[in-house]
Amino acid sequence: MKTRKLLASLSVALITLVSTAFAQNTATEATVVDITGKATVKLADGSTADVVKGMKLAQGAEITTAENTRLAVQAHDGITAVATSKTVITIDELSVSANGTRNATIGLKSGSLASSLDPKKKAVNNYKVSTPKGVAAARGTVYSVSYNGGTLSVNVINGVVQSFSLTGAATGTTNAGNVSTSTDAGTTTQTLAEAIATNGAGMTEALTALASSVAINSGSGAGSTADVSAVVNAIATAAGTSEAATAIVAQTTSSAAAIVSATQGMAAAASVVSSAVTASAQAGNSAAASTIVATSTATISAVQTLVGGDANVSTIANTLTTATNTATAAANVPVTVNAGAVSAAAQTAINNGGVNVTIAPVQTSTTTTAPAETAVTITITTPQPIDISTVSRAQ
Repeated sequence: MKTRKLLASLSVALITLVSTAFAQNTATEATVVDITGKATVKLADGSTADVVKGMKLAQGAEITTAENTRLAVQAHDGITAVATSKTVITIDELSVSANGTRNATIGLKSGSLASSLDPKKKAVNNYKVSTPKGVAAARGTVYSVSYNGGTLSVNVINGVVQSFSLTGAATGTTNAGNVSTSTDAGTTTQTLAEAIATNGAGMTEALTALASSVAINSGSGAGSTADVSAVVNAIATAAGTSEAATAIVAQTTSSAAAIVSATQGMAAAASVVSSAVTASAQAGNSAAASTIVATSTATISAVQTLVGGDANVSTIANTLTTATNTATAAANVPVTVNAGAVSAAAQTAINNGGVNVTIAPVQTSTTTTAPAETAVTITITTPQPIDISTVSRAQ
C-alpha cells in the first residue's frame, strides 16, 4: 500500500512538473510583414481568409501561397521567414519560454521557405523548419529549406543548420556555402556553387527570398546593410560564371536593394548593389555589372515612387553607377557602367511593365475610422533581368 501511495505521489509530482513546464511557455503570434501576390490562410478554427500585410497568425494556422507570390512572416523579432510561390506552411509552435528562449517551429508541407535569424539573438533563438522528411534547426543564420516530392533540400548561406529525423535523431549538419539534399536513398551535399551550376534557374526564387528575408530583417533593425551585402556577395561568388549567374545575381540584388532603399535610403541600397557587382566581378563575371545595376535601378525607382522618395530614374542610375564604378575600382576589378544606357534601359522596362510594384493594405484595425496605412510590396515581373548590350561592361 505504501508503495502504491509513493508511486501515486511521484506520478502526481511528475505531472505537475510537466504541466508547470508547459505553462511557463507563453504563446505568441507571427506577423505578416510583407506579401507580394496572393496567399490564403486556414485558421485553427477552420475558417479561411486572404492574407494581408499586418495580419497576425497564431499557432495552428496554415498558409498557402499562389503562383508568383512571396510572403514574409516574422515569427519573433529578428526571425523572418519568406515563403515562395506554391508553398504550404503551418505555424506549428510560437512561444517564449520563462527563461527567455524564443521558440518557433514552422511546418513546410511543400515548396520553399527562406529564413533569416538575427545572429545577435542566437542565444535565445530556438527555430525549426519541420518537413515530412525531417527537421532543420538553427539559432542564428540565413538558410532555406525546400520540400517537394519527398526530396528535402537545405541551403545554408551563413551559419550552421542541424538536421534531425522526425523521431529526433540527428541526421547531419549543413555548413555555410553548402546545400544538402535528402531522399529515401540518403543525403548528399554539394557546395552552393555546384548546386547553382547544375540547377541555377531552379534556385533563383529561393535565393531571392533569402536575400529579401535578410533585407527585411535589416530594415527592422535586426541586422545591418552589411548583412544584406554579405548575402548577395555569397550568392554572387557562388554563382561565378555559371549559365544562370547573371540572372540570379541581378534578381537577388535588385529585390534586396529595393527593400533596403525603402527602409534605409538610397545610400544603403547603392552599397548593396555596388557590393554585389564587385563580388560578381571578382568571381569572373564582370559582364553582369550593367544587368545588375539596370535591374536594380528599375526596381528601386518603382519602389521610391510609392514611398515618396526620389524616383527619378536618371538620378538613381547615376547613384548606383557611381557607387559601382568606385567600388569595383577600389577592389581592383574595374568595370565601366554607362549611367545613361542603364537609365534608358531601366525606364523602358518600367514603361513596358517589366517592373511592377504594388501597395498592399496593412491590417491595423477593424474600425472604418482608423487612418489608412499602406506599405510597399515589391514584385519583379521581368522574365529575365534587364540586359544592356550597349554598355561597355569591362575595361
